[in-house]
Amino acid sequence: MPEKLGKSIPWLIIMVIFMMTVFGIWIVWQEVKASAIQHSVTVSNVAPTVGMVTLDGGTAITVVGNNYTTISGTTTVTDTNGWNDLSTTTALLYWNGAATSCFGIEGNYVTRWDTTGNGNGDPTGITTDGNYIWVVDYVDDAVYKYEMNGSYISSSSIGGSENNDCYGITTDGNYIWAADCVDAEVYKYEMDGTYISSWDTAGSGNADAMGITTDGNHFWITDQGDNEVYKYEMDGTYVSSWDTAGSGNNDCYGITTDGNYIWVIDNEDGDVYKHEMDGTYISLWDTTGSGNGWPIGITTDGSYFWVTDEGAAEVYQHEMDTRNPNWCYYTGNCTVDSTTSGSINYTCSAEVWFVAEPTLGTSSQPGEWQIDIKAVDASNASDTGTTSQDLNTLYYLDVSSSIDYSLVALSGTSSEQEINATNAGNAPIDLELSGEDMDDGAGHTISVIQQKYSSNSSMGDWQGTHLTTIEMYYDLNLPKPTETTTVNSTSALYWMMKIPSVQYSGTYTGTNTITACEDNQTFFCESASDYNSTTTIGGDIVYCGTSSQIYTPTAIVGGSATEYTWGPTTDEQDNSCLAKGTSYPACNYCDNLSYAGWADWELPSCVSGAQNSNCNLYQFGIDACGSYPCTPSWDTNAQFPSYWSSTELSQNSAWVVVFGDGNVLGINKTNFNYVRCVRGQ
Repeated sequence: MPEKLGKSIPWLIIMVIFMMTVFGIWIVWQEVKASAIQHSVTVSNVAPTVGMVTLDGGTAITVVGNNYTTISGTTTVTDTNGWNDLSTTTALLYWNGAATSCFGIEGNYVTRWDTTGNGNGDPTGITTDGNYIWVVDYVDDAVYKYEMNGSYISSSSIGGSENNDCYGITTDGNYIWAADCVDAEVYKYEMDGTYISSWDTAGSGNADAMGITTDGNHFWITDQGDNEVYKYEMDGTYVSSWDTAGSGNNDCYGITTDGNYIWVIDNEDGDVYKHEMDGTYISLWDTTGSGNGWPIGITTDGSYFWVTDEGAAEVYQHEMDTRNPNWCYYTGNCTVDSTTSGSINYTCSAEVWFVAEPTLGTSSQPGEWQIDIKAVDASNASDTGTTSQDLNTLYYLDVSSSIDYSLVALSGTSSEQEINATNAGNAPIDLELSGEDMDDGAGHTISVIQQKYSSNSSMGDWQGTHLTTIEMYYDLNLPKPTETTTVNSTSALYWMMKIPSVQYSGTYTGTNTITACEDNQTFFCESASDYNSTTTIGGDIVYCGTSSQIYTPTAIVGGSATEYTWGPTTDEQDNSCLAKGTSYPACNYCDNLSYAGWADWELPSCVSGAQNSNCNLYQFGIDACGSYPCTPSWDTNAQFPSYWSSTELSQNSAWVVVFGDGNVLGINKTNFNYVRCVRGQ
């Protein structure tokens, strides 16, 4: 059966076709094709969101003396369009109590002006003296002079000096120098373009001298071929060189300096690279965003940059980093810590210098230090997060050198020795000084009070303040520094030393300590509120009189009040026994006294001998007890009889004060009387 069916199939097909033809029935096979329909949708942009900002870990900012410290803010930026949509994240760190805002973000576009109107169709090198701008035209070998706003003044040809391929130009205000990149020469001109001389750069390895700049002491010239910056003396003598490619600048052209930093243009990527003077890379900023597609030359007047665009024949003006380090820091692009879908963690850091205004401590200013972190996406939508923190007061002192009194004879006084004290903190300071006895390593010492110091250079015959083992305040008044690169808060301290009449020979050494402290401190007996009162300093009690004079208790030896003679009666001593030496025991005791941290004690003086007159010793009238003996609580060794003054009455006698009634009497100089000492009379 299957076999028969198989044979009859062809006839069946023929019959079906015949019938379909006869009866008009026909099946048409069709091919079906798919069509693509275009469609689109626009997803709206969502601005990034800056999350919580933290500054310096949430604690008060602390700067370091005479240097900078890195201060950081952190945040997380979220963008629902995806973190790849983020364009830039930058931060500004500033003291929000400043009277001046933060201006001068380096590289910000200001304006531009055209050079073709006066014939300068190929501007390359550019320089300024702060009053005018000169631009060199590479094609017509001419230098064009402009006002600072771009107004044309004049032009002069430099091709006659064989400088036919000039790309770089610089000036110190007295002369103009132009670099020829083909013959590797630097040509010197008068300010009117008159040729003077030239020198070669190829001998130092700079065969493609492109840009040139000067600070008035040296030249720096870029070599576009090997991406090096070459430094020269003003006469063309080679000094050194450094590489730019390591920082990413592989096509270095123009160069400029303000004496503190150097900026080099990369013509290929349109960036300006900032360097330390030794070539250390710092940062960069872009010129192409402002429309400058072919940057060649660059110059600065210390406030702005001007950059030439050879392709467009224009000069672009940009802001310079003029922010004051006392209150403003721009971090540039923040650093990416980590990323996740739609968010990115940033750290924004700034190098904050020691001069930054303090907002916490005894010298604090109003306000706080604030950081603003700004995130911008590809559509220029942005968000800013902020926080603020205090900055600590820093009292910091730099001392220039050690003190070497050299060779001093017995009973002799050294020459004045000078050291410099520099305020390297962020607040005005005074000083606290102390020292130790000097020793020779063999058990022999020289007392610390044999040294004196002063801020006056004429210490004369052993003038100044005695150094003591107790730290004592010295009102030097060093103001807060405002510069980071220039010492602008320094003062000299002068030192002298007197060697005793009996002293072992040898070399003696010791340590003097000088510490910064708060400026304009008020100390005991400087104000009327302290008058007629006592205090204890370094374990020693002192009394404040009514004219800012400080007194010691009665002189004692072995725990008991001790009497002294005034001195010889052979002659008069200029009306006083002060600083007259060992022949005058009462004065000598006070002259050599180191007490309560001071070593400038004196025997009180009397201007006249009348009771209730201008006699410093009459301050002892406060000890009048109304009856004898008189023993005030602050001076339990006080005695009823007389106390010496340093003032003579005659060749044979000097003035004394009697305790109890305050009488002022003349007593023979050889008599024995008691002693109190005074400072500040």
